[in-house]
Amino acid sequence: MVDRSNQCISPSPCIRSSSGTRRRHHPGGFTPKQAFGPCGVRDNQAFGVDLIDYRKSPTEFDVLEPSQLVLIVVGAHLRAEIVDRLTAYELQRSIISWMNLRFGPETADDPHPVHAVVCSDLWYLNNDSLRRRPTVSIGGPTVNAFSAYVADKLPSAYAVEGKLLVQLDVEGHDQVACCWGIDAARTTQAVKVFTERYLDAFLDAACATRR
Repeated sequence: MVDRSNQCISPSPCIRSSSGTRRRHHPGGFTPKQAFGPCGVRDNQAFGVDLIDYRKSPTEFDVLEPSQLVLIVVGAHLRAEIVDRLTAYELQRSIISWMNLRFGPETADDPHPVHAVVCSDLWYLNNDSLRRRPTVSIGGPTVNAFSAYVADKLPSAYAVEGKLLVQLDVEGHDQVACCWGIDAARTTQAVKVFTERYLDAFLDAACATRR
């Protein structure tokens, strides 16, 4: 079993400058340049936020409790924010599509049992309630602190030697998965393998915790 308790951390790996000075990172992470349209207006579709209706009142978002969440964790490292976060949003879309097929379109009166949320490793590892939830970590140990933590604790489910790795307990005892590769393209490929081979069982187990 992977013990995710008491894993409070400060920075994720490799976020000190060459001078040794610690750099601040907002929990929401760095917004890539390509996610902005003319005049610096954020492109919601590029950022994946079109999946959420931000016209809802704050009180409607407050009722979304950790027990309803599946977490997709990316590193606060700049390279991870630029590339891995976009891959994480693709996985988030796949999870929403899976939920729609399994339970039908979500409504206020009939919500899905769980909701996929993308967050940074700093936010995740410093929040006790989030660490108890089903989690997929995206990006390798050098750019994602949670991947670094589980790297020697999760079994390998799929590997292409020297290129990419999908780690998870295929028997479902631990609801934790880690997908990464030697570069952005291989990391995306690892997430695709996870989605095609393991997402069904992973989400079935996640939904079962809500029944």
